Amino acid sequence: MVVPPPCELRKTSASATESVPSSWVGGGVETEVCLAAEPRSGAEAWSRNVGLGAIVAACLTGWGMVWILADRVSATYDEVAYQDQAARWWRTGEDETISRMGSPVTFWKLQQTVPLAIFDLVGLDCWIDQPAQHRAESLPWLRRASGVFLALTAALTGVWAWRIAGPIAGGFAAWMTVLSPNLLAHGGLITMESPLTAASAVVFWTAWEALRARNQGRAAAARRWWLATGLSVGLAFSLKFTALLYPWLVAGCGWVVELRRGEVAAAAWRALARGLGLMMSLVLVNLLLTGGATLVPSRHQGAHPVLERLPEPARRGVGWLIERPWPRDWAALAIQLQHQRGGGPSYLLGEVRDRGWREYYLLALVVKMPLAVWGLLAARAWWSWVEWRESTQGRTQADLFAPLVVMGFLAIASLGSSRNYGMRYVLPVAPAAIVWVAGLLRASRPLGGGRLGRAAGLAGLTALASATASCLPYPLTFFNTLAGGVSGGAWWLADSNLDWGQGARPLAECQAQRPELTDLTLFAFGDADPAEFGVVGVIHLIDAHGFKRIDGRLVDRGPQAGASRQCLPRPEFSATRYVAVSLSLSHGPWGPPGWFAVVRQVQPIAVTPDGSIWIYETQAVRQAAQSQTNSN
Repeated sequence: MVVPPPCELRKTSASATESVPSSWVGGGVETEVCLAAEPRSGAEAWSRNVGLGAIVAACLTGWGMVWILADRVSATYDEVAYQDQAARWWRTGEDETISRMGSPVTFWKLQQTVPLAIFDLVGLDCWIDQPAQHRAESLPWLRRASGVFLALTAALTGVWAWRIAGPIAGGFAAWMTVLSPNLLAHGGLITMESPLTAASAVVFWTAWEALRARNQGRAAAARRWWLATGLSVGLAFSLKFTALLYPWLVAGCGWVVELRRGEVAAAAWRALARGLGLMMSLVLVNLLLTGGATLVPSRHQGAHPVLERLPEPARRGVGWLIERPWPRDWAALAIQLQHQRGGGPSYLLGEVRDRGWREYYLLALVVKMPLAVWGLLAARAWWSWVEWRESTQGRTQADLFAPLVVMGFLAIASLGSSRNYGMRYVLPVAPAAIVWVAGLLRASRPLGGGRLGRAAGLAGLTALASATASCLPYPLTFFNTLAGGVSGGAWWLADSNLDWGQGARPLAECQAQRPELTDLTLFAFGDADPAEFGVVGVIHLIDAHGFKRIDGRLVDRGPQAGASRQCLPRPEFSATRYVAVSLSLSHGPWGPPGWFAVVRQVQPIAVTPDGSIWIYETQAVRQAAQSQTNSN
C-alpha cells in the first residue's frame, strides 16, 4: 500500500496567493505544502515509517483476529440467507430471491465469490451444493474471506487520518478501527455492514479531499476527488441501500462547512449541484455493477392492497408502474421501503414496539461503545474548544466535515428508521468518527506541540484494547461496564446487539463441558438449525417470521401454519431437565408475545459463553409459572 505524503496547511500572506480563495478562518489563506517536496528531517522520516508500519500492522492484526474468531459462534440470522443465496447463484445464476427480500445483489458476491471458487477448486463441491448440511465447516472460511473488508476499512481510515493529522494519527486511526469491538464483530460476518463501512470510508474521505482542494483553489483536483466520491457512492449504494442518503449527506455537510465563507446562496447552489451529480453517479454505477438486470417489484397484477390509501388515479398509476420491470436494486429498494413502512418488532429497555424509538441509536451507542471511546471523544471535543479559543490553527474541514457527517447520519437514522434492529446500522460512519478523534495526535501549540494529545490518544487506545480483550472471543455481545457488561445487556437491547442467533456453537461447548445439559429443550432464535453446530436436545427454532422448526421438524408456512403454535410447548411444559431460551425470545421482540415471560422470573443456572442463551432448570420454571397462575 502506497501512502500519500501528508500535507500541512500553512498560512501565507493573501497577496502571495491571490488566486486562492480567502481563508475560512481569516487572516490569510491556507495553501497546501506537501512534506514530500521538502527535505525531511530524521524525526519526520521516523514518524512516517512508524505511521506506515502501524497501519500495516493494524490491518494484519484485524484480519488475523477475524481468522481466529471465525468459528467461535454459529451462523447469525442474516448470514444463513446470504450464504444460501450465494451458493444458489454460484450454481444456477439465480439472484432474484435476495432482491425479493429487499436486499442488494452486490455485497454478498464481493464477499463470497473468491471462497466459492476455491471450494470448487479444492473439491469441496458439497459445501456449495448442500450449504445447510455443511454450514458449520464452510461458514468460518467465508467469514475469513470477508475479513479483508475490516482490514480495508482500517487502511482507508488510517490513510484519511494521515492526510489530516499526520502519520502517527494515521496509525492510531487504523488501530482504533480494528480494536473497536463492534467493527471487529461485524468485520467477521458475511453481512452488509463490513463492506458498506469500507465503502463509506472512501465516500467520506474523497468528499473531504474535494472540499479541501476547492478551498485551496485547486479546481481540477477538486473535480477529480468529486468523481471519486461519485464512483464510491454508487458502490456503497450497491452494497446497502442506506447509502442512498450519502449524496445529500455529503452535499449538506459540505454546504455547512462552506457557510464559513459567507457565501450562503452560492454554497447552497453548489451543494444542490453536488447532490444531484452524486445521485446521477449513484444510479449509473449501480446499473453498471448489476449489469442492467431488472425485476418487476410486484409479483401480482390487478389490485394491490398496499396502495389502497392512495387516491384512485394515483393507485392506478402506481399499480401500473410496479407491474413493470425496474432496475434490479431499485426494485429491491422499493420492496425494502415497503418493509420499512410496515415497521417491525424492536426492543429497548424492556419494551417492545413495532415502530421503534427515535432515541434508539443514541442509547445503543451509550451502552455498546466502550467507555474508552467516549473518553477519546470527550478529549477530542475539548481539544477542538482549545484550538478555537487559542485561534492558533483555526478550523478546517478536518474539524468540521467529519463530525458533521456523523451527526447528520445519526439524526437521519434516528428520525427516519421505523425498525430498530441494532447498533450495526450506524457503523458506516465509524470511520469519520475515528478520523475526527485521531485529530488528538495532530501537533498543535495549545497542547504543547501535540504531546498531551498523543498521550491521551495512547491512553485511550490502551483502554480500548483492554475493553475489547475482555469480550473476546465474542465481540458481538459487547456491552460496556456502564450497561453492566453482557449480563446487563439483556435489559437494554436485543437482536443483533446481543442475540442474533449466533449462540448454538457456544451452547454446544457448554454441553461438552457439562454433559448433564444435553437433557435439554432449546427455544432458539435464528435461521440455522442449532443441531448443525452440535447442539443436543429437543430443539424449537423460531425466526422473524414465526416457527421454523418444532422438535426438529420443518414447520409448514402455508395456510395451516397458524396451527403450529398449538404444537409449540411453553417452556414450563418441557419434558427435559433443563430448558434454554435465546435472549431475543425471552428478553427481546421475537417469538409469540408473552410466551417466554415466565423465564424472566427465574435465575438461570448457566449462560452460554457469549451470553446469548440462558439455561434454566425446568422445575424452577414450572414453579414460577404456577406462582404466576396463582397470583392471577
